[in-house]
Amino acid sequence: MKILIIKLASLGDVLHATPLVRSLASSHEVYFLTFKGHEKLLMNNPHLKRVFTLHQMDSWMVLPWRLVLNALVILRLCFARIDISINLHKKYILNKLMKGIGIKNRFGLLKEGDDSSEAGLSDGIVFNQKEHHILQHLKFAELCKTAPRGTAMEYVPCQRKMILPVQAPYMVLCAGGGKNKWASMSNKVWPKENFVELIRMLGETVQVVLIGGSQDLALHQESIRTLSPRTVHDFTNQLDFDELFYLIKGSKLYLGNDSFLLHFASTTNVSTLGLFGPTKGTLLSPLGARDYFIQSSADCSPCYDANQALQSSSYSCADNQCMKQLSVKTVYEKVGSILTIPEG
Repeated sequence: MKILIIKLASLGDVLHATPLVRSLASSHEVYFLTFKGHEKLLMNNPHLKRVFTLHQMDSWMVLPWRLVLNALVILRLCFARIDISINLHKKYILNKLMKGIGIKNRFGLLKEGDDSSEAGLSDGIVFNQKEHHILQHLKFAELCKTAPRGTAMEYVPCQRKMILPVQAPYMVLCAGGGKNKWASMSNKVWPKENFVELIRMLGETVQVVLIGGSQDLALHQESIRTLSPRTVHDFTNQLDFDELFYLIKGSKLYLGNDSFLLHFASTTNVSTLGLFGPTKGTLLSPLGARDYFIQSSADCSPCYDANQALQSSSYSCADNQCMKQLSVKTVYEKVGSILTIPEG
């Protein structure tokens, strides 16, 4: 059977779909539809037959040209003769599009109370906020009569290992996150003062390497002004996915807020520690044996409601007490237990 998985965005969510890709590939040909730019996470994935990319319709200047390009992608999907589509979004227009190009069996996520046929689906799985998102995705493997093959996310770099100017032992850290092209949940971020204090407490026991995107540059530059250049190295917005992969893989630990880089770090099999406040670690944190998370103990945590998406109260919270109440001591002790730093 030819199966098309649809996960357009964002980067972390695309990685969440990779356990389903691996599971289905044991018995079927698997294709993937995502947004342009996100396919870089999938290009070397050995379980995928082909990746199709749609251009985002976010600029009136290039809208006519992107409409043409997207129409060509839909035409290619028609010629691919897909047997089953699996829509990992709760956007029913995608199901109707798949029906329009001739896909008879359409599986996908449903909002609670909705009917499969009304959503344009042959069969659906009701999305819930009790099971981890990856585990919910893997239910589609069972619908396709295929046994799940683990929950580990995958990123496959090129075979050439990068040599980066950082000496072991070191840990990798991103103090930012919470932003993507479609939304900004800045209250996911642990206060930068806490990250600075944590690095000071670690001292020279381990070097710290900072990574992140362009949106994290100012935060990191401001944070490291008072820190020793002997123990802190800043590679923010300097590395591609392969370089990030090998940098993290050579480290002792990745530490960060709930963001794409936390999930990406998990693909390296290095220990990860995620900090969660508005979002729920039991639903979103990586599921590997070496993946850990700390959930804020604040009464309001977690407050993010995936069913409400951008209308969730977490996007309008102006004072993220959940992250502020996550103490440096708590994080330091957990980092110490992972790195086996002796108590001072």
